[in-house]
Amino acid sequence: LAGLIPNTKYYFVIKSVDSSDSSILGISAELSFTTAAAPSLIPALSISVVPEVDPETIPGYIMVPRSSVVFAHYLLDASQSQADVSVSSMEALLTGPSSVSSACTMYDGGDSALSGVTGASRGAVKFTFSSPIIIPVGGSKLLTLKCDVSMSATVSVGGAYSWGLGPTVDTVDP
Repeated sequence: LAGLIPNTKYYFVIKSVDSSDSSILGISAELSFTTAAAPSLIPALSISVVPEVDPETIPGYIMVPRSSVVFAHYLLDASQSQADVSVSSMEALLTGPSSVSSACTMYDGGDSALSGVTGASRGAVKFTFSSPIIIPVGGSKLLTLKCDVSMSATVSVGGAYSWGLGPTVDTVDP
């Protein structure tokens, strides 16, 4: 049988006829069966962070002020998912001695701005996307975090800034 709805009860009767299809030999009592529930599609997302090493600077040092400094790449991987994954926001974690920038923006691969924040300070920084990012089953999406480094972003001797993954990634049903 094809086209049946999952988790639905169906009723039927069996009618038997002779080989010429002219005489009814019998009709069964009403019988029923229930189709199995639809398989659960579990969205699964893994995220890895790849810090950016800027070839124009001494590792760990950035000349300020500077615009659009790439700090990190975030790989959103749905290769183990059984359903599309939709991400509405995520947190990135800024470590360092104080605030780093006047503005930070999360980009889709590097070109299209998805979400921005102003005045990123040490700790979890939430990026809320204007429309959810859809990662198809078996696919992945690379996000790039760029910040404008302000003149006030001074680092004490031996200090450094880095971006990692914050504690929260909000997914929604696609």
